[in-house]
Amino acid sequence: MKRIFGIIIIASIFFSCEESFSPKGEFEQKYVMNFVIRGDSSLQIATLAKNYDVDGFDPYANSEDINLSKAEIRIWYKDTVYFMTDTILQRTDSSRYPFPVKAFKVSNFKPGFDEKIEVEALLTNGRRLFSETKIATELRFGYDSASAKIPALDGVQLRIPWTNTQRNLIYHPRLRILYYKSSTGKTKIYFHEVAQNYFNINGVEIPNYPQPSKNYGVTFQQSAIDKAMQEISEGDDNKENYLIISAWFEVIIYDKNLSGYYTATNKSAGDLSIRLDESDFSNITGGLGVFGSYIKKGKSIIFDNAYIRSFGYKPSY
Repeated sequence: MKRIFGIIIIASIFFSCEESFSPKGEFEQKYVMNFVIRGDSSLQIATLAKNYDVDGFDPYANSEDINLSKAEIRIWYKDTVYFMTDTILQRTDSSRYPFPVKAFKVSNFKPGFDEKIEVEALLTNGRRLFSETKIATELRFGYDSASAKIPALDGVQLRIPWTNTQRNLIYHPRLRILYYKSSTGKTKIYFHEVAQNYFNINGVEIPNYPQPSKNYGVTFQQSAIDKAMQEISEGDDNKENYLIISAWFEVIIYDKNLSGYYTATNKSAGDLSIRLDESDFSNITGGLGVFGSYIKKGKSIIFDNAYIRSFGYKPSY
């Protein structure tokens, strides 16, 4: 009798749980603001959206436009208030949503290093979203980078270090070769990005470009720079039609908020581990989303004219 009673209890627990279980919780309407301030542009773009529910469990079944318009977005910077206006952005991929993206823009706002910015969005239903950020402090290129030139002084590596008084920021460096083509004259500058090095995988050379990190410097193998120089005119026998200007090195500096978002969403798992969770990051009061900024710091790196001519190219000056 006791055994039968125990089976009844277990069965009642199992079936009561089964009846109440659902992979979807109770839907709660939330609003999302995503806004990344560009320190290298006076045009700034923000988006507002709402979360959504669908019948069933496939989120891709939604066909409703989740982006919002007709809200009032204000930016506070120093002693000035900037108002964003409605705009439309064309989608690069319209396979899911055929309509353009509703967004907001301001075309005369370009902040500087180490400046505080606040943003407030007032929705048509009275909801208020708010956030603040601060442009990253200006980095300083290290002493060694002042004498950096191509080819590298040691013939092996081009090292470019930097320092910053602000800690725990993400830096994304890149090196590009600037050049002209005789066919277009000196009216158009072309860019060719340089990899740090190359990996040989099954006989195929794969470029390895610098990735965002907290490192205070980057190194480019001279062999990778040589390869980039060769790639500029690949397939063209008229090497003398290429005029090399210089190399331009720049670092994209993420602010504290954008660095936090990148760190939270790009944590790498170990080779033998599988991630079952995704980190959530939001710094929007009254809703969800990300408000952050990035700014660039760059410097020119000169070429040795003899090095340029060794590829058949011409120095532009």
